Amino acid sequence: MKVLKIFFSLFIFLLISFKPANPEEGMFLLNQIEKLNLSAAGLKIPVSDVYNPSGISLIDALVRIDGCTGSFVSDEGLIITNHHCAFGAAAALSSKDNNYIDNGFYATNKENEAKTMMTCKITQSYRDVSELVLNGVNDKMNNDEKNKIINANIDAIIADESKKNPKLKIEISQMSIGKFYTLFRYKILNDIRLVYVPPRTVGEFGGESDNWVWPRHNADFSFLRAYENGVPYKPKKFLKINKNGVKENDFVFILGYPGRTFRHQPYSFLAYQKDNVLPFISEWYQFKINSTEEWAKDDPSRKIQIASYVKSLANTAKNYRGKIQGLNRTDVVKLKNEENLKLKQFVNSNAELKSKYNGVLEDIEMLFNKNSEVAKRDMLMGELYNSVGTFYAAYFINSQKTYLDNLSDKNEKIEILNKNKEILKKNLQTYYKIYGPELDELYLKTLLKKMTKLPENIKPQILEKVLGNNYNDEKIDKFVEKLYRKSKLKNTKSSWEMFEKDIYKFFKQKEPMMDFAKTVENEFRRYSNEKVERDGKIAVLMPKFTEIKMKFYENTFIPDANSTLRFTYGHVKGFTPRDGEYNKPFTYIKGIIEKSVLGGDYNVQTNILSIYQNIQPADVLVDKTHNDVPVAILYDLDTTGGNSGSPVLDAEGNLIAVNFDRAFTATINDYAWNESYSRSIGVDARFVLYVMKYIGNTERLLNEVSCNF
Repeated sequence: MKVLKIFFSLFIFLLISFKPANPEEGMFLLNQIEKLNLSAAGLKIPVSDVYNPSGISLIDALVRIDGCTGSFVSDEGLIITNHHCAFGAAAALSSKDNNYIDNGFYATNKENEAKTMMTCKITQSYRDVSELVLNGVNDKMNNDEKNKIINANIDAIIADESKKNPKLKIEISQMSIGKFYTLFRYKILNDIRLVYVPPRTVGEFGGESDNWVWPRHNADFSFLRAYENGVPYKPKKFLKINKNGVKENDFVFILGYPGRTFRHQPYSFLAYQKDNVLPFISEWYQFKINSTEEWAKDDPSRKIQIASYVKSLANTAKNYRGKIQGLNRTDVVKLKNEENLKLKQFVNSNAELKSKYNGVLEDIEMLFNKNSEVAKRDMLMGELYNSVGTFYAAYFINSQKTYLDNLSDKNEKIEILNKNKEILKKNLQTYYKIYGPELDELYLKTLLKKMTKLPENIKPQILEKVLGNNYNDEKIDKFVEKLYRKSKLKNTKSSWEMFEKDIYKFFKQKEPMMDFAKTVENEFRRYSNEKVERDGKIAVLMPKFTEIKMKFYENTFIPDANSTLRFTYGHVKGFTPRDGEYNKPFTYIKGIIEKSVLGGDYNVQTNILSIYQNIQPADVLVDKTHNDVPVAILYDLDTTGGNSGSPVLDAEGNLIAVNFDRAFTATINDYAWNESYSRSIGVDARFVLYVMKYIGNTERLLNEVSCNF
């Protein structure tokens, strides 16, 4: 296959004098890594082996699997990623009789590899298109005018690129609000099959008790295979697994697709997150977790049904609690505030700067303060749409009815609905998910009751409109119960049957929930428009804010992560999360056996526990300093969400671990990185091979990755 040459000039003026503020901090763009002194840090291969814009390199082994990262480990499209990244696929394929969540999944041959709904994206090339995207934009325009031009330019660029590269997916990513834009070319593979997922007590050992913490002892890995035209995909490059592992202080690096970080946001953004978003989401998600688990506790089918949903909620809730703790225990907020003051002083210290940026920082602060003032109200109203499936369906039907009511001819309405049926179905599926009507009802009651506790000046008017002046919890219960007694939408099965059989009838139906949704929509739309206006003003100011920071820091500037391919490096390191406590950088099978007596999240099936206790593993897998197989590994690399499944590579570019988590103190990596507390966690490749050999009996896969022993 001919290699596409990668053209880029992204952030050229930044790179002229580019250097990271801290040598091991940063989710670097690929064209920044040649500015790093990686050989001094410990890299033993040429940088061109990592990233080669005109040839094949390690980045050609990287893939993005839905919201995770993966990497090819064979020339037959075999991909290694995390157990939790394949969890949803395993859940979707599971049934009461074939419970792949609890029991794991292994296809003994390619014919038995199970088709999933997952999608694989492979970065082919990228280039800076900032000048093209911003063509025609000037500072005198308002936000709507700017966005209209920017969006039109983006559409035109994508259309042109798509014609030139019809087999590739073209995307343009905003690297910095209103300033830098990058065009990415991706190869898309839609045939991704499940190959091996360890049993849940192996892949998710420790469950929520150990999530986001150290020490860890879970085999958070799985194998998928990419197919193209019905046959295994042939990647340009695949990674080799290092069976010998690494030791403390060894150099390691990661290539992956980290999600959103917010390090270049102003202090007021961080305050808004800390005081509003983080506590609200963590509390509300925990409520949904508890109520959903209570609903499913005695029913195996329900447990399978909710498994992926609860896992996702729990991951976010604990992450946000970690962020709250991290922001409270560290000086990140203080430093951001100090930076804010320094930036203000910097602008005011120079007449030219003051002329150009006067009021920028103050206006941003004022707008975020207004967002904070009404944040809880807006989030509660938003959760009516996000959490209450019946309400969302009622709102969605209302929105389509408004459009259809403008048409007089019934046949025309039916024709339009059928023509757009798949789009409507996809949009309706977004939040029309009801695990149980009683749960749905509980969420609506709880949200309305929380609204009654808001300060009077921001309390939603819908409460009086639907409940009258003298409302209380009892009145809310009766109101909601009446809505659900008369609701047909609470039965998703019959609703979808009607949608498929007679879409016109589906959108013509009426019920009290729709009247309630209409009342909410009218008010929430006003709130939403006000927030959109404020956020639009912030968006106009952010390019200038970025310019101030760039001038202040004299080009030591690394763009925030945004789910595009990045590089980060560091070393295998322990750390001290609390006074007097040192966390070593490796855990071992011994720790699994010790934890197993606790039961619950630490339960291990008897046959698997016996393997841990009695099998003498192959010599190559054993860390001789502990006479045991390493399970998890800790390192100071700069990672965030989206790096799940990223390969952790040694100085020679071989895979030595699969990244899957951060330590609790490092959940604030999204806002700031710090060498003393930012630690990421991977499953050691030696434990991956151990599980494959002794628990999974995956001989064919061990042979495929050239790691049989």
